[in-house]
Amino acid sequence: MTISLQSLIHRKVIILPEDSPAQTAAKAMRDHQVGCVLVMNDEGKLVGIVSDRDFACRWAAEIGEVNIPLSRIMTPEVHKISESAGLNDVIALMETYGIRRVPILSVDAHHRERAIGIITLDDLIAAGILAPRQLSRIIQRQIGRRLSLYFQSSPSLRSQRRSEVHLHQTMDRFCAFLAKQTGVSEELAPQIVQFLLSCLVMRVSATAAAHFIAQLPKLAQHSLFMLPSGPDRTISVEWVIAELTSRFKLQDDFAQTVCSEFLAGLHNLVDAGQIRHLKSQLPEDFKALFPAEIGPSLLTDRASKTPQKRPLPPQPIPGPMTLRSTSFSNGGTIAQQFTGEGDDHNPALEWTCPPPGTRELIILCEDPDSTYETAWTHWIAFGIAPTFLSIPEGIKKHPDLDTPYHLKQGKNSWGNIGY
Repeated sequence: MTISLQSLIHRKVIILPEDSPAQTAAKAMRDHQVGCVLVMNDEGKLVGIVSDRDFACRWAAEIGEVNIPLSRIMTPEVHKISESAGLNDVIALMETYGIRRVPILSVDAHHRERAIGIITLDDLIAAGILAPRQLSRIIQRQIGRRLSLYFQSSPSLRSQRRSEVHLHQTMDRFCAFLAKQTGVSEELAPQIVQFLLSCLVMRVSATAAAHFIAQLPKLAQHSLFMLPSGPDRTISVEWVIAELTSRFKLQDDFAQTVCSEFLAGLHNLVDAGQIRHLKSQLPEDFKALFPAEIGPSLLTDRASKTPQKRPLPPQPIPGPMTLRSTSFSNGGTIAQQFTGEGDDHNPALEWTCPPPGTRELIILCEDPDSTYETAWTHWIAFGIAPTFLSIPEGIKKHPDLDTPYHLKQGKNSWGNIGY
């Protein structure tokens, strides 16, 4: 059974100016029995959405003023879509941003937007459209987004910016700490930190992962929120050590030292209560790598003391970068979902760390056996930071992505953006 996008659109949509009192929006939602109102600015542009949850959690619990303008309680990030889009585009938007409602817009000849309706997650569930894995990803992103907004909220934009700068500095200091304690290069330390954070996120439950990610700097959050929901029980200490050895060309004993120092310094990124909750969900081999007792000021205290004499770490084993896919085996058959006869999704890719001094990575997927005069290009992706070592399956086909990380995509030989 094929279900069209048009059949799922709720045509009853309430639009109010951003300076409207909150009480006006609450009454409109009650009288029309809808779960949200859309907020427009003076130029007629959609700038926010106010849901029943905003009233329950933000207005009633935190503000409580009857005449407070909607601009104070609305969710400012509105992810909208054109009525010409498909149902898969709506689902992809919900998965990427963890949202439950997607406004549907029409655009006139003068490029002016008009909200014609809204599609909700509840409708997709009721229609039996979503696969369990899709629903899990949407809910995971939603939990993470809410927690992220909570931890980043502040009385003013200036204080929020100060908070973000502080978090970035904390991450930089943590990477510098790992480099100093272990002897790995300053270029390699951020890549190792990102990889080990990913391992922890995928090893615990989706809820625990979302709480953990929400306390990390925003740049680290982007890629972590895109990871598959856990717990992935195939991730063991032995597997992590093997991956560190393979990806970063470290020897086994030194790789275990790097893991221990990473976990010892983790208290500088998240609070002690979060560490205890995270640790409680990990298997015994992971728990054994945590320090028995360590304070929250580890980075300052430990770095200020004279470091213990330890042998220099073995130098990374020289070798070329290697690329692999977790979606199919090397030399094996590519599943239909990664072809034009299926979903046309890009496969997941992983690669080892690039040479020192690398400024960005580019992916060029070509068919050298094409019957055309030149190789047929299937995918061009570029602007990938050297600190990222993987791309998940099925990223959106947009020219400029912010998630799972900053990434640009060019046109393939069909003239389309993306894979």
